[in-house]
Amino acid sequence: YHFIHIPKNGGNSVRVALKRRKDVSLSRPYHYRYIDIAPKVGPHLQFFCIIRNPWSRTASRYLFGKQNSHKWPDDDPRKIFIEKASFADFVRERRVFEIPEHPGQPWMGPLNSWFNQLDWIRNDQGVVVCDCLRFELLGNDINMYLGQSIDMPHRNPTNQKYDYRNMYTDDLAEIVSEVFSEDIEYFDFDFEGSAKRGIAVSAKSSE
Repeated sequence: YHFIHIPKNGGNSVRVALKRRKDVSLSRPYHYRYIDIAPKVGPHLQFFCIIRNPWSRTASRYLFGKQNSHKWPDDDPRKIFIEKASFADFVRERRVFEIPEHPGQPWMGPLNSWFNQLDWIRNDQGVVVCDCLRFELLGNDINMYLGQSIDMPHRNPTNQKYDYRNMYTDDLAEIVSEVFSEDIEYFDFDFEGSAKRGIAVSAKSSE
């Protein structure tokens, strides 16, 4: 297997849980897309990823940026923006910043992630080539997928306790639905729930 780590989808927890398994390789740097990493590790591997409700993921990205901006230099445009931005500013402006460690690769950081999750898991022909597990049912899905019980720690969390649904107005929710329309259509997301299709394990078996 090879794990594709989409930002803010529980990937650090997966890394910790699977780091000692000899049958799972992990992308380094973390957020390489399939098209970035497959030529290096070999397309013969079984690729998998975690996908997440886009409204939940957007809220998590915002709060995580607020939480971690102190790590960036004072003149970093990311820090300058996120420390002053409201959630409404974040959603309406949808800023994509240069990442000093990854020039020309804006998808490599959570704050920038105004890309559909499908962008990480398609090949050059636009075909989805990764098995998809659900963030909202991660413990269940990864156990079923790998066929054994996996101890899933909670790593790299957003410290603030929140309900993402309370962060949205109708217009902000609509903006997210438009930006991530490909994900919403492909995985059959709605505002409240996890993916209902396009996943690697049976939805019925996890209910």
